Amino acid sequence: MRRSVSSVAGSRDGGRTSLPICWQMLAGSFGQPSRHCPLWRRRFGHTGPHDLGAGRKSVSPSRPRSPAFIVDTDVLVAGAAAFRRAREPDEPFEAALLRRWRKGEWRWVTSEPLLTEYRDVLILRGAKAEKAERIVDLIRTHARLVEPKPIAEPLPDPDDAHVIGTARAAGAPVVTRNVVHYPAHLVKCLTPADAWVQVDAYLKHPMTRQPRSTNQGAGTS
Repeated sequence: MRRSVSSVAGSRDGGRTSLPICWQMLAGSFGQPSRHCPLWRRRFGHTGPHDLGAGRKSVSPSRPRSPAFIVDTDVLVAGAAAFRRAREPDEPFEAALLRRWRKGEWRWVTSEPLLTEYRDVLILRGAKAEKAERIVDLIRTHARLVEPKPIAEPLPDPDDAHVIGTARAAGAPVVTRNVVHYPAHLVKCLTPADAWVQVDAYLKHPMTRQPRSTNQGAGTS
């Protein structure tokens, strides 16, 4: 004797089935239950149980992202030695921090106005134009570029508007040697030592992946 689909479903759970049969739900009984069936979602929730009766929740540990920083021009100038092929024994702390970026341990975020300032100030401080261009090109290639947000608030130094606008657009702090130079209510600032601590904390996280180097095996001098 041929039985109806509803009677078959009722016999499986002792006649306790209270919902009408959906063909997607029935098809799921021969494999993984269909989570796209509206009746399934009403009965078991929108996601549906992947392991019925397992009584456990799957937890996916979040993988941290490497720190992202806006590099103030004073930090770049002080750490320009990081873009040389050979490491010097007396390199400043800022150079060591920038070398960590070249190893892929943190992310550099910048903007075209800030890149222009990098180049101009490097040349002003004695770097050859060709070397300054190579440094800026390397940063432009491997950094994240954003469009600075306009700053309507009055600033102690209006020339800092593009730095603050870049930080706001990126949602990242500014690494600078002169933290008090930037209004604390407009932008978050870190000293190079503070940034170093954040990079260390990221690398010590058990879920951190191996950083990818941005060195490209070449220096600028």
